Amino acid sequence: MYVINTSRRKIKKIIEYLKLREIEFEETKMDDYILVREDPKSMMPSFLLSGAKVMEISLRESFRIYKDYGVLGEFLEYMKPKPPEVGQLVRIVGGQYKDLNLKGIVREVGKSTCGVETMVWGNLVKLKVGYQDVKVIGNAGEL
Repeated sequence: MYVINTSRRKIKKIIEYLKLREIEFEETKMDDYILVREDPKSMMPSFLLSGAKVMEISLRESFRIYKDYGVLGEFLEYMKPKPPEVGQLVRIVGGQYKDLNLKGIVREVGKSTCGVETMVWGNLVKLKVGYQDVKVIGNAGEL
């Protein structure tokens, strides 16, 4: 299941496209979101998805949305990235450092960012990255 978020005008065009091709989707009470069962990146032209945010959600999360059909605000709050804890081992998966395949230890946690200590070219470096840009892969004691 996938959630697509973009402007209302573009959502209307996406809905027209999906109806024309008889692809299953669900509208929400919020005009700038729709739910799609299949990966939209594989079935829709890129010009329709340009500027749109596509989020994959689990089956469990999709049941929650269907249970409270259209109550997407609560779902989006649930989907906010949870802050990592100090001492956790993380991989940087987004932001400006995503292509460097860096792992590090969280040394500090702020309101929306965390300080990650990692090795870059043999030097210990502390990077500031957003919560959404890190994936917890363990605890520092597991190294």
